[in-house]
Amino acid sequence: KWRLEDTDLELKVHSSSSRALAQAFGFEMPDRGPVVANAAIIDKDKALGVESMRMVVGERDSPALTSTGSIGDLYTPGKVHIETVLNMSGRDFARLADNQQLPDLGELTGHMIISDSTGALGIDSLRIDSNKPDLLSLKLEGRFDDFSKPQTFQLNGQVKARDANLWWALFDLEWPGHGLVEMDAQLTGADAGSLLKAHLTSGEEKLDLLLNTDFQSSPPQIKGRITAENFFLPDPAEKKREQLARDREQKKKEKKNKKAKQPVFSRKPMDLDWLKKADVDLTVDILSFDRANSEALSANARAVLKSGRLSVGPATLVYPKGQASLDLQLDTGEQPKFSFSLSGENLDPWRGFNFEESKTRGQFKSKDAKVDVNISLAGAGKSPHELAANLQGKFYVTMKHGKISQSKLNLLFVDIVGWASNQAKRRYDDVNCAIADYSI
Repeated sequence: KWRLEDTDLELKVHSSSSRALAQAFGFEMPDRGPVVANAAIIDKDKALGVESMRMVVGERDSPALTSTGSIGDLYTPGKVHIETVLNMSGRDFARLADNQQLPDLGELTGHMIISDSTGALGIDSLRIDSNKPDLLSLKLEGRFDDFSKPQTFQLNGQVKARDANLWWALFDLEWPGHGLVEMDAQLTGADAGSLLKAHLTSGEEKLDLLLNTDFQSSPPQIKGRITAENFFLPDPAEKKREQLARDREQKKKEKKNKKAKQPVFSRKPMDLDWLKKADVDLTVDILSFDRANSEALSANARAVLKSGRLSVGPATLVYPKGQASLDLQLDTGEQPKFSFSLSGENLDPWRGFNFEESKTRGQFKSKDAKVDVNISLAGAGKSPHELAANLQGKFYVTMKHGKISQSKLNLLFVDIVGWASNQAKRRYDDVNCAIADYSI
């Protein structure tokens, strides 16, 4: 009920970093340069309003973001007209995907108008564009007719990117690039939260998302279904091999610099707070896998994350001659603990990549291969060291008449018993009979 009268107040804001200013208000954003803003708050005709409002983000001669406007009545609010213009250079836009080391992307431009010209305060129009056909094309269009009615929000988007690696790099995520990415998405408001529908293709891979989200609740809620065809599953052994190579180089440098030897398992507490930032309930249905990179035919699972407790299961992986069952439980409470189990017979999931028999030295046919798996692990601890100290379980895998790629062979033996295949130039090895049997 408190109202200002006879007010004439001038506000000025200056920050050398847009990131620092955002952090002061509890937000995270990439640094887009300095920020300069000013506005005048004036009482006029018994209404307190804002005049001469202007904010500039970026260098003065080439700002990335400019916002101007006025608010006739702060109490209502009413007589609002705010216009925002986005004009980010291709070089600055490319910096968002810094792990790609791109020289340039297309210029990112945008325009948004917030007003109450139709009687309700909302976003009259929103548009964002970027176009560089050989790398990335992006188009977003939307509106929010009435801020008081979430169901009036709508945002449509189309994306074309050179590959998945480039697209996800913009969100600070890594995913292998294996084909042109095209995506159509619609985000619409609902009485509680919003609904996201999206269809994405990347090479032969297809993904459909139907998600209900509520970011106003605490913690935010995400619930829905993900359906995939020709799903591309990165080879974790390849990633592990790359990591081992980096670790070896790091150890060489440390030895050369005579630094103290680092422990295998860190005693530093793990940061698991990110698992408490949202509650998630997802059903994942993989109708088919990319057969060039996976022997699995299909899979389905349910993942539930609630109050820092993650549950994945029941999950099923279907192979040409059998199927595997997986269950994962993780509790990030005062004493973090987890359990994991994987079992299956006649699976043949580790035969390596598809290839022409005539081009290999192998004598085994695909139909002869067989793999049985029985793995169960459990542990507890606040650090990797405590987890390793408390780890219990078993690891039992048998393979007959198949093939195993060099990366997976090295993953099994280099780390555990210090033995490596001497056929380093071969992509995979024939396996007559192999047994890996470990008790932990």
